[in-house]
Amino acid sequence: MKIKLSILISVVCFLLTSCKSNEDNEAGKTSYGKVEVAFSVNLPQPEPVHVYTRTGTPYTDTDIKNMDVLVFDKDGKFMNRYKVETADLGTIVGGVSFSVRLDATPDRRIIHLVANGRTPDGMTDRLNFASLVPGASELAAISSLQTASLSTVNTGAGTLLANVMPLVMWGRSVLNGISVVTKAEGVKLLRAAACVQVRKGSAQAGNGLSDLTLEGITVHNGACHGFLAPADCTGGVATPGIAHPATDGPYLDYQKGWSNGTEPILYIYERNCTKTDYMSVILSAQYKGQLGYYKIVMTDAQGTPVNIVRNHRYIVTITQVSGPGYADVQTAVTSAPSNSLKVELTDEDVDFPILVADGQYLMGLSNNSFDLYRSEERR
Repeated sequence: MKIKLSILISVVCFLLTSCKSNEDNEAGKTSYGKVEVAFSVNLPQPEPVHVYTRTGTPYTDTDIKNMDVLVFDKDGKFMNRYKVETADLGTIVGGVSFSVRLDATPDRRIIHLVANGRTPDGMTDRLNFASLVPGASELAAISSLQTASLSTVNTGAGTLLANVMPLVMWGRSVLNGISVVTKAEGVKLLRAAACVQVRKGSAQAGNGLSDLTLEGITVHNGACHGFLAPADCTGGVATPGIAHPATDGPYLDYQKGWSNGTEPILYIYERNCTKTDYMSVILSAQYKGQLGYYKIVMTDAQGTPVNIVRNHRYIVTITQVSGPGYADVQTAVTSAPSNSLKVELTDEDVDFPILVADGQYLMGLSNNSFDLYRSEERR
């Protein structure tokens, strides 16, 4: 009788313990092992602009071909990298969704998301992920991630476009524990590059635009590599006002940065600028059938070239032309901005008013109106 009673008590205790364990797992309180964590990411949506590589393969600045999930522990120490392939990405309005199997834990986890950190086929890293080591601090690890320099890459005039697309993007999220009910929805991503686009305004009597045909653009002294995240990579995800970090050469060879078209667009890695070290845009265009090259430098009202900052779209609109550009691109690169060209510039990020120099004037953009300022000659 005592033996039977002991067995009965043991069975009851086992059943009660099993029920309790199941209840806790269902509530997501004490899950063990790995669980699926659902993510969704959002991109700031610019006006639709399509960019094509020199081989004709289309990429837009919202394309996401793969994701990498970098996990840091509650103390901000690097733990693991998880890869998400194209086939595992779902399309949603304004972004993508996916899930990753992560270790369940009641502790906080810091998540950094990297879009397009590998080639579109997912086989080759585009960032130096190999530099990540377990235990590295969040700031040190994320700040160090960057693309390979294009200073040693040369596939012709379209080298920049072929290597910068699809755009590398970054986002950050904090999870207060991981369980079967954990989700990270609406994580904001920032593009690691800036966009420059040149357009022609409406042709009117006296502005000469009917005689101008745009052919392409490149940049002089543009950055030849980019960093994954802005300098503030351990806080909220927001478009910065300065580049990360302060950039000094070597710069991209302008002969490798060409993007062709009647409304040419290029994407360039960010860099900070000074009065003696800045990026300029070189425009190739036909004026009355004569090919020429025009130089455009973007500056503020004090004549200081503006920083080229990630996730910004700088749209240069030509409003007037009075003559051909420089005879060759080398002359344009080393000369002052073209006096025969008048332009307006807008920045898609309305939080950061931008100004532009056209050689004779500085046009300050504020509250959608332009004020003109006389400028000194700049080379």
